[in-house]
Amino acid sequence: AIKASADYGGSISPSGSTNIAYGMDRTYTVRANSGYYVADVFVDGESIGAVDRHTFNNVTASHTISAVFTANPSR
Repeated sequence: AIKASADYGGSISPSGSTNIAYGMDRTYTVRANSGYYVADVFVDGESIGAVDRHTFNNVTASHTISAVFTANPSR
């Protein structure tokens, strides 16, 4: 299974816990809401940067993915 979560300010899709068949791939898409931007994405607790998608290739174990968003500063 892969567990996906996003904090306030955006979303990750698919969200929640998704069962993946052994050896398959699964892509996750990260989207910020209006007025926010992607600050960081974490895979299994490690930062992979402010990306808008991540693909788990050849899944053979459980994983986590989480997205963190930050409000755009006022101008």
